Order: sequence, then structure tokens, then C-alpha cells
Amino acid sequence: MTGSKSLDEAIAGIGAGMVSTLTLHPLETVKTRLQVHDGRIIALKHNGTFKTMIDIIKSDGYKGLYQGLSPNLIGNTVSWGIYFWIYSMKKDQYSKQNNGERLTKTQHMRASYQAGLITQVTTTPIWLIKTRMCIQTPSDPERYKSIIDAARKIYKYEGIKGFYKGMVSTLVGTSHGAIQFMAYEEMKIIYKNRYPEKDNSDALSYIVMAASSKVFATLITYPYQVIRARLQVIIILNNEFYNGCIDAIKKIYIREGVSGYYKGMFTNIFRVLPNTCVTFLVYETLSRCFSKKNKKETNNDIN
Repeated sequence: MTGSKSLDEAIAGIGAGMVSTLTLHPLETVKTRLQVHDGRIIALKHNGTFKTMIDIIKSDGYKGLYQGLSPNLIGNTVSWGIYFWIYSMKKDQYSKQNNGERLTKTQHMRASYQAGLITQVTTTPIWLIKTRMCIQTPSDPERYKSIIDAARKIYKYEGIKGFYKGMVSTLVGTSHGAIQFMAYEEMKIIYKNRYPEKDNSDALSYIVMAASSKVFATLITYPYQVIRARLQVIIILNNEFYNGCIDAIKKIYIREGVSGYYKGMFTNIFRVLPNTCVTFLVYETLSRCFSKKNKKETNNDIN
């Protein structure tokens, strides 16, 4: 569409992130509240996905489920746009190194990790604001009224470094995307080898591959999300201070055991399955449309 494959994929990623976020944000709110609840926070007596959702509706109405929607929407659209843009460029780079041969598992993982690293460093402040806005209530007099208000207050009271709380765990979390995309790309290759007569996978196949790769990566890397969420909201909850990732890991284990690292995981999987399926389906569909349009324009130019 734009004449650039990488830019087309970025636009496809933006569209995918927008659709998936608008559809599934309430589960993001529930997941975040479960992640930060360590059993001692009076303001957040949540237990279980559906119980938490009901509690939010009772106390804040249905609009409570959409706390933090704006930063989540911005974060997802920007993140997926940057991610697919960098990921596409890196894949092209490795493909040229291989003289057009398909990428190896290691190259897929490296391309995904590099894209994830750049994306996370760029968008961490947005995710921090999203996390904090998801756990606040409409009745909280100290709540952030908007993204701009949140950014202004964080800068005023915590400085620039306040936007990057939990950054170490976030960087560790880039392995999540690397594992997910490596698995996804390998599944696509297996599918093409098994059904060589098909130019593209059907929608159901994309959904199955996307869901499987996401669950696989989530099961391996989930604890980093809990640690990151705790580090990002300590100011809001006036909770005991975690002195970095190692301290958070120790305190969570002492107080909550191994299960503490997996709080909200059921909600997360329940959320990411449709989220990932919608994201990848929209992304692949848009990418395919852009690709067909580019081929058509190329043929017209030749003729």
C-alpha cells in the first residue's frame, strides 16, 4: 500500500492492536488488578477472574472495566506498529544474509527479540501509565484523570526514572515475544510444508497457530509480568517498597509462595487467546491485502 513492506506491516500491526484492545480491554483491567494484589492490599480484595469483574462492576459500574483504556489503546497500537515494522526489517536483513533462504529458528528468535527490545524501551512509559490507571477507581480523588495528567504527575513526583519502573523485568520479558514469534513462524513453515498447494493459511489455521504460540510463551515467561506490575504501582498503592527485581522476587516468594508469581495468569490466558487471535488475524489479513495491492500496482506499472 505504501510501497514499503516494513511500513505496510507496521500499519497492519497498528490496525491489529487497535481492534484487539477495543474488544478485550476489560480483561486487561481484571488481570492487572489480580497481578498487583499481594493479599495485604485493603483496596483490592479481588479473588478470581469473574469475582473480580463483578466486584469492579458493583463498585465502579461498567465504566470501571475500562479504566486505563486510552493508554492501553495507544500502547497496543504503537507497540504492534513498531514491533512489526522492526520485525519485518530484521527478517528481510537475515533473509538477504541467507541469500533468500528461509530464516532459521535462531534468526526468527533474534529478529523477534530485537524488535521486542526496541518496542519495550520505546513504550514502557505508556505501559506504566496503563497499569496504574487500570487499578485506580473513579472515586479515587488522587486518580489520574488522563494520560497527560498521569504523565505530568509522574514527572513531578518521581522524575524521568518514574516512567521506567520495572524496566529490568520488562527487558527480561522481551524473551516472551521472541519465544512466541519463533513458535508462530515455525508453525507457519510446518503448515506450508504440509499443504504446499495453499498460497496462504486459512483464518482458522492462523487462529490456532497464534493461540498456541501465545500460550506457549505465556506459560514460560509469565512471572515477569507480575513482578513488573508490582514495581510499577508501588507509589499508587503505598505498598511496601520493592527494591528492584531481585527484592520483589524474594518478597513475593516469602509472602505468597510460588503461586504468587502466577497471579492473574488464568485471566491473562483467557484474555490473550482471543486478543492474540484477533491481532494476528487482522495483521495477516491486512498484510495479505497490502501485498496483493502492491503486486497489482507492480503489474500495472510493467504493463
